[in-house]
Amino acid sequence: MYLVITIDTEEDNWGEYARDRYTVENLDRLPRLQQIFDSYGVRPTYLISHPVATSDKAVDILGGFHETGRCEIGAHCHPWNPPPLDEERNALNSFITRLPADLQYRKLAHLHQTIIQNFGVVPRSFRSGRWGFGDGIAQHLITLGYSVDSSVSPAMDWSEYGGPDYSSCNLRPYVYEMEASTGVTGGRLLELPATVDFLQGPHAIARPAYWRLNRNVAFGREVLAALRRLRAINHVCLSPELDATSEMIQLTKALMRREQPVVNMFFHSPSLLEGCSPFVQTPAEVDAFFDGIETFVGFAVAAGLRPVTLSELDAAQVGATEVRLVGSKPSLH
Repeated sequence: MYLVITIDTEEDNWGEYARDRYTVENLDRLPRLQQIFDSYGVRPTYLISHPVATSDKAVDILGGFHETGRCEIGAHCHPWNPPPLDEERNALNSFITRLPADLQYRKLAHLHQTIIQNFGVVPRSFRSGRWGFGDGIAQHLITLGYSVDSSVSPAMDWSEYGGPDYSSCNLRPYVYEMEASTGVTGGRLLELPATVDFLQGPHAIARPAYWRLNRNVAFGREVLAALRRLRAINHVCLSPELDATSEMIQLTKALMRREQPVVNMFFHSPSLLEGCSPFVQTPAEVDAFFDGIETFVGFAVAAGLRPVTLSELDAAQVGATEVRLVGSKPSLH
């Protein structure tokens, strides 16, 4: 089994979509994080937003990690950041899929070129801000030369916020290819979802029961909390922001038994600095957050998982046999 660690490396200003300026003070905590990865021989993938891509601090810190071969730098598009800023910047438009196709492409291309210019790195891995993703975004990424995306969060539903519904998706990687009519040949994009699953297994009663209670039953979420304590339905994210380290380890062990080829741990860099994300509010919580990451990474390496960066994986390595064609017409430029 492969181990991928993906970090949405972004500005401090959580949920603020229309500021004139964004800060990136959380980047000062990255050396502490990287030290954990270095001690276990793990190379993380930092997926960077536009304020990070334009930050001298980021170039110094992340550029140094990359130059010494200790990480991968990919792209993370918060559509409210990169030019052109032609849309109204609000919560709904924070999902890039809500924007016109031409504007999507220009924002993605601007971020892509900014990373190349400032870091001397051609990014090949990508995650969309707020998990906003679909076939059109896949088409744009292939056009720009990306090889792997990680914008799908299985067993999660963002539709109440205006985003995509991934509740029926599973962990199985798959591949996007361009239709011949697009005129773009040779490009493929591996979709490697973030790791979110049920301890009870992907084909058990857990998934339908979870969503029926979550959506359709009065006090359903309270019932789910009780079922979780009883270990009857355990929905677990491989993220130290959302679930306890012990649950992350339980899920990884379950996926090893199911012969899942890869696990993809994910979190946001603002959670490294108190008060910058909803998940970590105090210095003590920051220390606990770092401790949880180290505990999980130590477990994974000891268990024999093979650490890789996101773009080091290809379809054959993760058993991605499903191909989805995209692009009934050329991407708009």
